[in-house]
Amino acid sequence: MSLALLGSVSLALQYIWGPSRRLRGLRIDIHPESATPLDAKNLLQVLEDSFRGPMPILILSSRHFSVIKRLLATVADERIWIELPPRALETDLELLELAQQAKLRGASLVWSGEATQRPDPDYALLYARQILDLQPECLRMSLRAGNAEPPVIPTIPIHTGQIYRGVESRELLNHCLDVRKIWGLMGWSGKGLVQAHKAEASAPSLSTVMAMLKAVEKDASTDQLEQILSRDPVLAYRFLRFINSVSVGRRTDIGSLRRGLTIVGLKMISDWLVEQQAGASGSADLQPLRTQMVFRALLTEHLLDAGVDQDLQKELYLSGLFSQLDLILDERMPAVLQRAPLPDRVLSAIGSNRGVYWPALDMARTIENGDAQQVSQRGNLHKISPVQVNKAIMLMLGLLPGACQVDTSV
Repeated sequence: MSLALLGSVSLALQYIWGPSRRLRGLRIDIHPESATPLDAKNLLQVLEDSFRGPMPILILSSRHFSVIKRLLATVADERIWIELPPRALETDLELLELAQQAKLRGASLVWSGEATQRPDPDYALLYARQILDLQPECLRMSLRAGNAEPPVIPTIPIHTGQIYRGVESRELLNHCLDVRKIWGLMGWSGKGLVQAHKAEASAPSLSTVMAMLKAVEKDASTDQLEQILSRDPVLAYRFLRFINSVSVGRRTDIGSLRRGLTIVGLKMISDWLVEQQAGASGSADLQPLRTQMVFRALLTEHLLDAGVDQDLQKELYLSGLFSQLDLILDERMPAVLQRAPLPDRVLSAIGSNRGVYWPALDMARTIENGDAQQVSQRGNLHKISPVQVNKAIMLMLGLLPGACQVDTSV
């Protein structure tokens, strides 16, 4: 990917989870950084080439019609969809013609709007899917009822096969995915799920514990063990607490997963994992939340140039991985951080929103909010260029298959 292309756009991401609780789609918002027309062909090729394994459906969006037009004139891959805002086709004749031509080439168009709205009937057949935002309607219902909390299930119908966002509660999540069989949920809100699965949310993932035990039995390398351990924020956090406990018998703080794995023997790690297995969680509902924490860590790791210093890169990763522990453990962050001796730079980024790692962590949070214009503005604030941001995103996309299971169904 050329530096010119890397620097010509800012990108933002949102994750879409299917009924299987696997990653099914990725919404990529695009903001142009110059008046130069977007090189859509090369951008699409770079996005596809970034994946080292199964690629989820990519839904490309932009608030700039000039970008959407370039995408419509180029896209022909059934796994790359183009999102269009409400009334886009009704207000721009050129856009309508490009959309019709893209449809004839086999491209999929996605309509986006509030859940109470619908595409104009004259153009509805052009759209393969719809992205429907439930949050505005839930808030309106809450205000009408005089309640502080939104209703569990809104009175509007949930349409099978569509994509929804703004889902906050476990009840609504399960209703959408398991009862109404929607195509996917954009974003996986944690607060409602953690409250509903309070005991399990603060426990490590059973699948990760079992993967670690299997790796230990096979005498896996430190690199392999670290890779598995770092895919579960709760297990990684508990491991740091364990290796710094009195039972291990060391007085110096250990703030690195890798160092901890090299200090204690495989027998001690195996015994500890068996203890973790007893209370581990097998909840499928919690896996997307944990995986999103890993995605943030992968972004944070690459948003600052650590050079050849792998220790700094690992610290950046931990800054992202542990930045939502307060949510999943349902505790205040100062109490969470106090129990695990982390490097000062990690503590400053997570606990105080400052220090050398904070710009990378803040940029990762902004990227996953899905608004590329905000990414551009935040990059200017932190002096992190679009080139650096897009390199981090492409690297993260390449690591997705190793971080989660991808649902490749269309």
